[in-house]
Formats: sequence, structure tokens, C-alpha cells
Amino acid sequence: MGQVAQISSMDGDSDFVSRLMEMGFSDGLDVRLIKIMPFKGPVQIRIRNFLVSLRFNDADKINVKIV
Repeated sequence: MGQVAQISSMDGDSDFVSRLMEMGFSDGLDVRLIKIMPFKGPVQIRIRNFLVSLRFNDADKINVKIV
């Protein structure tokens, strides 16, 4: 946790991807994993100096590469 990664792609239907883009996610953007709650609870991610919480299953659809 706390490691910086870069978004390589986002999976899911077009509505889901556009919802992520409205929250500031886009390919090539640096993100940082802050916290994972137990039992597949929400995942907290720092993106563009904001903290965003996503459901575990939604966060799993964001493909990243470690930079």
C-alpha cells in the first residue's frame, strides 16, 4: 500500500467506465492505494490530490502498472 501506480485500462461496460472518468480516472493517470478495508470492503485511492473510495469489485476493474 502507498505505492504509486499508473492506470493502464479500465474494464466494464461503458456506463461504468464513464462514471469512473467523471470521478477523475483516466488512462495514464498516477494513483496511490491508501487503504483496503477487510472482507472485500471499500478501497481508498488517492487520485489527483483527492481521496476516492470504491467498492472492491469496482476497484478490481481498474488495471494498473507499477511505476
